[in-house]
Amino acid sequence: MSINVTIFGFGPVGRETTRRLLAQGVSVRVAQRHAPADLPQGVSFMACDVLDAEAVRRATEDARQIVVAVGFPYAGDFWRVAWPRAMTNFVSACEKTRARMVFVDNLYMYGPQDAPLREDMPLVPIGVKPVARVAATRIWMAAAEAGRIRATALRASDFYGPGVTLSHLGAYAFGAIAKRKRAFLLVPPDTQHDFAFVTDVARGVVTLLDAPDNAYGHAWQLPCAPTRTPREILSLGAQALGSATRIFALPLAFLPILGIGSSLMREMAEMRFFLGSSLSGRCAQVLFSLLVRPDAAGGRSPRHGSIFCKRRIEAAMRLLAISGSLRSASTNTATLKAIALLAPPGVEFVLYDRLASLPHFNPDLDRADAPHLLPREVGALRQNIGHSDGVVICSPEYAHGVPGSLKNALDWLVGSIEFPEKPVALLHTSPRAVHADAQLRETLATMSARLIEAGSLTIPIEGKARALDANSMVSDVALAEKLGAALLTVIAAIQRA
Repeated sequence: MSINVTIFGFGPVGRETTRRLLAQGVSVRVAQRHAPADLPQGVSFMACDVLDAEAVRRATEDARQIVVAVGFPYAGDFWRVAWPRAMTNFVSACEKTRARMVFVDNLYMYGPQDAPLREDMPLVPIGVKPVARVAATRIWMAAAEAGRIRATALRASDFYGPGVTLSHLGAYAFGAIAKRKRAFLLVPPDTQHDFAFVTDVARGVVTLLDAPDNAYGHAWQLPCAPTRTPREILSLGAQALGSATRIFALPLAFLPILGIGSSLMREMAEMRFFLGSSLSGRCAQVLFSLLVRPDAAGGRSPRHGSIFCKRRIEAAMRLLAISGSLRSASTNTATLKAIALLAPPGVEFVLYDRLASLPHFNPDLDRADAPHLLPREVGALRQNIGHSDGVVICSPEYAHGVPGSLKNALDWLVGSIEFPEKPVALLHTSPRAVHADAQLRETLATMSARLIEAGSLTIPIEGKARALDANSMVSDVALAEKLGAALLTVIAAIQRA
């Protein structure tokens, strides 16, 4: 039997998507571990554990498209393993069967942000659960970019609506108001935050299922209604019921304390940066509207043409990264390149790659009364330093000391006007680099650099990890988490300097 769409997961999004597809006459199969009690008539079911690659392949093999709408227990340690494994299974199944995939995703992969979220923002793997979602995203995106599969993701903010009980606006919020009780919130009641209505999420899924192949290969954010505060949204429901809006909101600062005795509160404490943020999908509405347009009946229909555009991110901070190693397979250089891939929006992380081109230091060529003698490469380095808000040095240790090429570069900067008082962070990939660290600190202090202690870290990269390139490093969930955290520490330290 040929199936048009296999839907993995029959939660609120899977259920509403199934209902919409059935109304269009589409043959649907639901795949999950246990058969749902409310499976609609005409929908087939297949038992499937998404962590079992063979089970996922069987549920995909005769489907033209699949929808990944699964949910795992809200536990970071479980997500760390389950999401990369499940996504690998989905990608493998689609590669073998040529089925297209629509992945229903959230917004965790963006990490902490001050600006409205956009699809073209870099992934920020900070925290256990965001790291897991970033890993899953990189798996399907790499496969799509390589032409192995046709896949896309629909990223939606916290959703609410029919059948959604485990939500900030779910059973303890709208559910309580419906019972004329006080709503309980774990989000700041008066902070603007985008919420997605579950029916709209399903509409977005169906729109992408109907879209041409050129809509695939990247992610889409679901446009939301105009941004409101939770209090404003709950007040609309209360007004419809003719009752008053009564709210008790738990301060976010209490989450870590309550997490001592509650695993759920402990998991939510990690994401409190997300709960207190104002998230906007309004920029994404412009992009998504290129894909869909209102039809004569007021619904939405596919639209062909150019449907994705990159947006330039203006850098609010520029960091110059210098590796002390000239080796082509240097772990220090790979580490800096990996950190560059993890840089959040507003941060330009630039790798200086001209260390080997600097001439041997000669004071006779560095004279204030004869600036024309200064070698061009040295002048370019000093200009680079001057245009940067801070410098990040990642260096190995050779013979209990600083590599000569790095010391040579620093010697050329002694007489510069750009380097004094420049914030500098020191990174090391081996805890044994104590002599190089001590020498660098002494040299930088002599040069009047402003050493950022909070941003000077050792990120142990041991064993097989030392052979990884930058892309492999950021694909390693545990390592990417360390590198991303180190970068944010450096950024915060320089901002405070």
